[in-house]
Amino acid sequence: MRFGLVAALGLPLLTSRAFAEGEPLTQLPPPSPARSTWSSPELPPPHPMTETTMAALRRPCGQLLGAHCHDGLYLRLAVGPGSVALFGDGPRGKASFLGFAAGQTIALGGTAVGEGLVVAAAISGASGVGTFSGGPVGTNGLALIELAALGVLVDWYPVPRDGWHLGGIWAIGMTWAADASGSAFSAAAPSASILGGYDWWTSPQWSQGILLAVSASTPATMKDAVGSDSGYSIGALAFVLQWSALYH
Repeated sequence: MRFGLVAALGLPLLTSRAFAEGEPLTQLPPPSPARSTWSSPELPPPHPMTETTMAALRRPCGQLLGAHCHDGLYLRLAVGPGSVALFGDGPRGKASFLGFAAGQTIALGGTAVGEGLVVAAAISGASGVGTFSGGPVGTNGLALIELAALGVLVDWYPVPRDGWHLGGIWAIGMTWAADASGSAFSAAAPSASILGGYDWWTSPQWSQGILLAVSASTPATMKDAVGSDSGYSIGALAFVLQWSALYH
């Protein structure tokens, strides 16, 4: 205990003497800062939102290139089997035609209005052979029928990433017929089509699918080869189930 008391009294004296004589004091290292065992990870700074990025987010598919999205350029090629019917009046009363047919559709346009809404120019047609009745003697029997239409197609995809679509074609239609006697007749009239189906993606921009189209034209006077009235007033109805290839 006596040694402890001497040490306690002597330490201040030695320190004062060293300071007076100019001796340096022993420097203790500064205390290290306290470190927490929990540390948050370093996060990268937020990416600036450019106009291009904002425009991409506003697109229906949220991608710059529109992959697997129905937007931009629209090109459809379709072909498939169906049936054609003609109905109306002839020189001897009611006249009609019914037969199998092959149909084609070509459309070119783009998504110009809204999301998934397409406006395009379209050419459609159907041709077939079937039974014609109601004409003069010698004209009944097998006949050849061809339908064609040139107009505007509107096609709508409710969900641009999905394949379901529904639309229509408003066009000027042409009906051409050749009866069993070898006589040919033609008429032009307004026509309309309702179409719809589903397209399966086969690549980022191409898809394939099934297209169902029902077309009709109003009755019109058919002219013969020299432009005279043939006595027929015929309307047309076509039902076609097509395989379709689409770039969109």
